[in-house]
Amino acid sequence: MHVRLRSRWDNPYLYAAEDGRDVSLSTDRASLNVVWRAHGLVRDGNIYALFHGAAYGRYLSVAAEKNVDDRGNEILVVGFVQRAYADPEQLDVLWTVFDQQDGTGEFLLIHRVHGVWRNPDGTNTRWTMEVVPPRENPPELPPAPPVIPLQQPLAAPMGGGQIRRAALPPPEFQRTIQYVRANHQGDYNPDELQWRTLEFYGLSVFHLRSDLARQLGEANALNITLCVRAGSQGRLTPLVIDLPADNQEMQIVVFSTGSQVSVSLLMKGVQ
Repeated sequence: MHVRLRSRWDNPYLYAAEDGRDVSLSTDRASLNVVWRAHGLVRDGNIYALFHGAAYGRYLSVAAEKNVDDRGNEILVVGFVQRAYADPEQLDVLWTVFDQQDGTGEFLLIHRVHGVWRNPDGTNTRWTMEVVPPRENPPELPPAPPVIPLQQPLAAPMGGGQIRRAALPPPEFQRTIQYVRANHQGDYNPDELQWRTLEFYGLSVFHLRSDLARQLGEANALNITLCVRAGSQGRLTPLVIDLPADNQEMQIVVFSTGSQVSVSLLMKGVQ
């Protein structure tokens, strides 16, 4: 189930920021970054909710940092973040949804480690959940940014040839892509140690798809569909917007476009 999480403090939505780490509040209801996929998990007899972003597949979590207030006292500052889900015993992605049971449909979000989420004034944050309908048609990727020819290829495509790369965004965005090809039934080796790697420059998902198509010997990049997996325990998320503006390694599972699994994943996505 895909949802938007809306704070009743001043009515913005929980937003997975483009840096791939932060989570903020936004009024941009139309953005894919305010959509989260919710699923349940039972651990030690307790029922938890997990939320992973429809944009980048990373999980809603909390980071705590020590700081000093105006009086020189040490305080603990907590904030929402996006994280990979890499450990089956991981606690920082677990939430309890506590219904207020007052007829409003509002609830509290209680983190497994840091407790109930609070407003700036210290009161408990009350949330509402909007269910987002599935797509009616598969999405199109963002258009490719302008490209320039390069003297040296940025990746070694299968069969030779030169890869062209976008002049924008800035070249400091470089990351390792771990990838694996799924068969037509959607099965793939879950052990990322057995996956192949690609050094990728920029943020364009259009270019990433083209690069991976070359690596896999696909003549037409439209023949493949990309899903991101944020950690070994993470659920697959269709990658249909440009990459987060960071240098974090990403895990990509490549499906054949039109296969039953790829169509199912895309159509379970959101408008």
